[in-house]
Amino acid sequence: FDHPALVDPSTRTYDEFPRWLRDNKTTLADKTVLMYCTGGIRCEKASSLARQLGVPRVFQLRGGIHRYLESDVGANAESSLFVGENYVFDSRRASTVARKCEMCNRMSETASHGTNEPFYGDVSIAPGPEGTEVLLNAGCRVCCVCRDRVLCCDTCFHVSEQRDLYCIRHMHLKGIYHTRLSRFSVDELERQSLRLREEHEKMLKSKASRGKRRTVMKQIRRVDDAKEAVRTSSPQQLQ
Repeated sequence: FDHPALVDPSTRTYDEFPRWLRDNKTTLADKTVLMYCTGGIRCEKASSLARQLGVPRVFQLRGGIHRYLESDVGANAESSLFVGENYVFDSRRASTVARKCEMCNRMSETASHGTNEPFYGDVSIAPGPEGTEVLLNAGCRVCCVCRDRVLCCDTCFHVSEQRDLYCIRHMHLKGIYHTRLSRFSVDELERQSLRLREEHEKMLKSKASRGKRRTVMKQIRRVDDAKEAVRTSSPQQLQ
């Protein structure tokens, strides 16, 4: 849903939400809170927890986004307030009203998460001819950092260099975090390594989670290994 007062907890899993709620309960205590989820079940638990933590005015979207998209208002692209695709974990799969590309931030009829199976597929690297690397499941539009699905239009998907896409949480790593490293020169890899180390320093100062710091450090090691491989002219597969 698109609204000026929208608050995005930026949590990746539902298990992270209780901690976010405890950290922000003072801010929410004197406000009217409306929450929504895929089908309404998680909001039942979250709203109960919010009241226990001292946030009394909590409401939820009955039946979740899925029920809303089945209503006359939600199913109409002109009147619906929901933007994007709503995934459910059964045969219903996804419901769509309007879609905004996360790469160019424009509405597009072609914006999607890709077409490959399985439903939550991944991009992996396999050895190619003459020491090159080949992307498997490349039709799946996922963030090259966390592998979360990215809502991306066809234009951005095809013009994106080597199909490196980034979710909203990892847009700050665009241009310095790549899946396929064998295509870069030593100088390019050196610049990536330097900027990644600068990013890691920022994370330390901002007290970012250990998992986020570990992700960047792992990429730094991959880049350093790639530099060594180029220098010694011995192609290797980088996992």
